[in-house]
Amino acid sequence: MPHPSIAGTVLEVQGAVSVVDLDSFDLDPATGSPIVGLTPVATFDTTAYFFDCDPTSQSPVQIDSTVRITGKLSVSQGELRAAVVHVDPPRLEGSITSVIEVTGGHDLVFEPTGSSLPTDLFVSTVVSFGVDAGGELEAGSVIELVDCQPRAATVTLDAAGGVASVSLTSTQIEGEVSAIDLTSSELIIGGQAVAITPGALVVSVVEGSGETTLDSVTIGSTVRALGVQGCLASGIDLHATVVLIISE
Repeated sequence: MPHPSIAGTVLEVQGAVSVVDLDSFDLDPATGSPIVGLTPVATFDTTAYFFDCDPTSQSPVQIDSTVRITGKLSVSQGELRAAVVHVDPPRLEGSITSVIEVTGGHDLVFEPTGSSLPTDLFVSTVVSFGVDAGGELEAGSVIELVDCQPRAATVTLDAAGGVASVSLTSTQIEGEVSAIDLTSSELIIGGQAVAITPGALVVSVVEGSGETTLDSVTIGSTVRALGVQGCLASGIDLHATVVLIISE
């Protein structure tokens, strides 16, 4: 149906979807929203839908979806009339417990936080394994890391329910560099072995500096390396995707 013209202030409301019908859904507004309590949301032929930043249809609006709505409240009808519905990509927090290479990508077993039921996910080869501190890990490295212990990660889904991105949770090591092996791209930082991953971002935060290369690191430099914890048996304490040179 066409969007009716109603008087009133344009509202921006965020919340979680609880019930979905053909031309409406119920919204549980987030704390601090301009409206309170479960609210029916009416949609129209002219309502614009976005999934993340991409135009879409109503289909990504599902129960438990997080949405942001631009519209006006019709007091007489007791509903929020939506001009724009922005659907946030679903994000799964939890741990990757298995990674297996298959045709076209990788099969993941993912255990969401707070749930004992694992979820099977397929990650296409066009989707990289990122790290929340920045940078990426090669798929082969992720397989080895997950084989020795589950890895905390966030998985973002696309509008069709497929995997759009995988981001492993990072940790860090900071200290003085006591050994450098440029051939193997390894550093000893604060007595711990750090392997620098291919394509790692190396940045000097010393005054007047910026992005640089690993050969800028010298013995005695203070360095902070961010990445994913290594496997105990490997002798590597951290696989670093970001290296910050703090002092030289």
